[in-house]
Parts: sequence; structure tokens; C-alpha cells
Amino acid sequence: CNRVCVFCPRSTVSVDTSKQYKINLDLITKIANDLRNINYNGRIGLNGFGEPLLHDDIDQCVRILKDNIPKLTWLEIQTNGDNLTRNKVQQLADAGCNTLSISMYDDDQSEKFKSMCWDINIELVLRHHYDKSKNYNLNLINRLDLVKLESQELNIEKQCYLPFYKFFIDWDGRVLLCNNDVGKF
Repeated sequence: CNRVCVFCPRSTVSVDTSKQYKINLDLITKIANDLRNINYNGRIGLNGFGEPLLHDDIDQCVRILKDNIPKLTWLEIQTNGDNLTRNKVQQLADAGCNTLSISMYDDDQSEKFKSMCWDINIELVLRHHYDKSKNYNLNLINRLDLVKLESQELNIEKQCYLPFYKFFIDWDGRVLLCNNDVGKF
């Protein structure tokens, strides 16, 4: 990512942010083919532990997914918008991205992004996360509270069903249990 936000696990010393890992096109193609083979008809979001617009081939990644998964209903890129231009929005839409979610962390730049996308066939979702007094308008989870440190026993009172509805594929093809699993266990 091109940012170091205080609420992101990448801002902690224990997370190596010096490496800029990026999924390669062969792996994107394999994922797309595997999903096509099972007649996947759901949603795909290109986001996670970094800024997708820093990937040199993000347009190609979108195109591979869209071209190879005929029943794909929704393909989103979630970005901080720092590297977004009108030309980039058009390229993403032409490649097959139908939803562009922009998280704003500093101030409200809604008008800038609306004017950038105004006549391009892409759904624009503006996420306002710039209010520090309201915890950046995010529901943050303190993952340390899930483990009793002295025993490594889980301290979970509620069940989580999210892994049954979606999963996360890391840059190297590993399937992660949860997007909150910054340790990627």
C-alpha cells in the first residue's frame, strides 16, 4: 500500500510493509479457470492487504477474471483513490470492473471522484472514513482479544459465519480464513 494508516495492521512494526507482493497473471488465470469450472456466479473483490491500483497489471487482472468467468455478477476494486485518474477508471470499466469503491481517509473528496467517473459505466461507492473522532467510521476488531495470551486458548463468545459466505485469496494463492487475519495463519 502507498499509505500507513493508524487503524491498519500494516502500520505496526510486526508487519513487514517493505515488500510489495502482487498476484501474478498466471495465478489470476488459474483462479478464473477454477471458478469457471465450478460455474461460479458470485462476486469478486480485488482488495485486501494493499492498494490494488499499485499493481502494474490491474487492468489485465480484471479482464482475465471477467473474460473467463461468464457468470460473474460483480467485480469490484476497492481503493484509497490516490492513484485514480479518469483514464484509469475508464480502463478498469473497459476491462470489466463494474464497481469502484473508494475509501476516503483524509477528507471528503466525493465531488472529485464523482466528476472523474460521471459518464463512465461503473458503479461508484464512496466510503467516508476520515472522521478520527468516530474511529474513522470503521468497526475495528482487536484480534488480540480473541486469544487468552497466557494459554493461547480462544476467547470467543460469538460464532462467526463469514468463512461460509466468502473467502480470501492472498497474492500467492493461499486461501485465508478471514480478512482480519493479518498474521495469515
